[in-house]
Parts: sequence; C-alpha cells; structure tokens
Amino acid sequence: SSGPGGFAAVPDLTSRTINDARAALTEMHANAVIVEESSSTVTKGLVIRTEPAKGSLFFGGDIKLIVSSGPKLVAVPKLTGKNLAEATAALLSAGFQLGKVDSWFNAAPLGAVFDYLGSDGTAIPQGSSVDLQLSLGAIPVVAGIDQAVAITALEAAGLRVTSVTQEFSDTIASGQVISAMPTTEPIGKDGEVTLVVSKGPNIVVMPRVVGETILAAKSILET
Repeated sequence: SSGPGGFAAVPDLTSRTINDARAALTEMHANAVIVEESSSTVTKGLVIRTEPAKGSLFFGGDIKLIVSSGPKLVAVPKLTGKNLAEATAALLSAGFQLGKVDSWFNAAPLGAVFDYLGSDGTAIPQGSSVDLQLSLGAIPVVAGIDQAVAITALEAAGLRVTSVTQEFSDTIASGQVISAMPTTEPIGKDGEVTLVVSKGPNIVVMPRVVGETILAAKSILET
C-alpha cells in the first residue's frame, strides 16, 4: 500500500486549527469537510476529532474535521422558590454544578432561592457552576416598638445595631422606632443596621403676640 496512490494513515489533528488541519490533509490529497460540534473541553475553532479517526487507513475522498463551536449554551432551570436540596437536584439533572451558596435577608420565605446565575433567562455554558442566593427571611419589622425591644429582636435575628439616630415624628411616640435601615445591600448574618428612633412631635412654645403690630408679630413668630 505504500508509494503513489497507496493508502495513508489519517494523522492526529486533535486541537489543531482548521488551517493547520487542512494543510496536513492537503498533503494526503484529502478534501476537508468542516462539521461544528459543541465542546466544553476543546477551545472554539480547534479540531475535536476526525472521521475517519486518526490512524485509520485512507485512500482519497473526504475527511470530516469535527471542530469545536465552544461550550453548549443552555438555560438554567427555574430555581426561584426552591430550597437548597431541590435547587441542587434540578441543577445536576440539567447538567450544571452547584456553585457558591450565599444567604441574605430577603422578602422570600426562609431557605428559599431568590436569585441565581442565569435567573434572567440568559443561557450559560452547560456544566457551569451556578451560584445561589438563599433567603434568611425578612428583616424583623420593628417600626413602632420600643428601642430596646427592637434591638433585642434584631440581634436575635443575627443582625447588629451599630448606630441609633433620632428624628421628630408626629405619628411615632418618643422612644419608639421609626425604621431600621441596613447599612449595606444585600445584608446577611451579622450585618449592620441603623435604627431611627422617634423624638416625638416637634413641639414649640407659641409666643404671645397679642397686642403686637402685624410686622412685629410676624417677626416674633418667624424667630
């Protein structure tokens, strides 16, 4: 089989560019046929394998170059509202891996997934690690309760009250909480919260202006 017109062995073209592979096949008088196939291991544009396979005897005609088109892009399954075990099972069955899991205070139920990579419907490479965001539940509602009780409730939930500010309020009694504001978003365990506490209504003593001229009374009231 040796000599002009004899059989030749298909060379190993794995991980070579299309141009390099074509050049190697030209010497064998072979016609390269390009076929794209997704691959998570071979870089886009490089040869995955050939048909016939490397080492096969070849006597003219076509040789298929199976070229990588990059990883297959697929949508992540819907995970919102699932617990960690359910989300993990859904990811694995769809060909993904569980990535980093973070927990944050959120309006979603305790332990439920509320955000994750690909939650917007964008397709990502199959086999990717998908990070999950789990809910720690909502921050305790402390508006309208006593400052000391509010601090106790927040600390019991795993938060730290790092500062307390005071504001006048016509609706919240003095010493009661107006609001609790996280210092960062999102906020997780041991996160910092600022309390805004009521000083009560802004009451001033009405000055006596009876008997004063209009201009004098206006001046007194404005000062």
